[in-house]
Amino acid sequence: MKKIILLVATIFALDQANAICFQDKADDIRFDDMVKEDLDNLRSRSIGPIVEGRVDYDMGQIEIAINTYIGVATITLVDSMGAALSTINCDTETEWGAYLPIPACAGAYTLKIDSPVAEFTGSFIVD
Repeated sequence: MKKIILLVATIFALDQANAICFQDKADDIRFDDMVKEDLDNLRSRSIGPIVEGRVDYDMGQIEIAINTYIGVATITLVDSMGAALSTINCDTETEWGAYLPIPACAGAYTLKIDSPVAEFTGSFIVD
């Protein structure tokens, strides 16, 4: 009986240690918006913000979620010198968001999302 209790306690302890080691390493990106049209008439997918973003270091990608139908959005990753590193189009009628790779070099970066309805700008730093 003691061996079974010891085995269960060991499995539980290892599971807890595993959870601590594999915590999510990600930074949220806060977006500022410039509205071109009235956003009250737009259809929303969720009650969250219109655009959410995070830098997921574990997966090596930037995740952008667009929670409102804002038409075809152009998502551009810009470095601190103003050079566009990556651009992708996202039709929010059929796609919920997009993924971009994290830049290889450390520095400050900006995500720009331009749509017919609004423009969003979010900044983040890669260490």
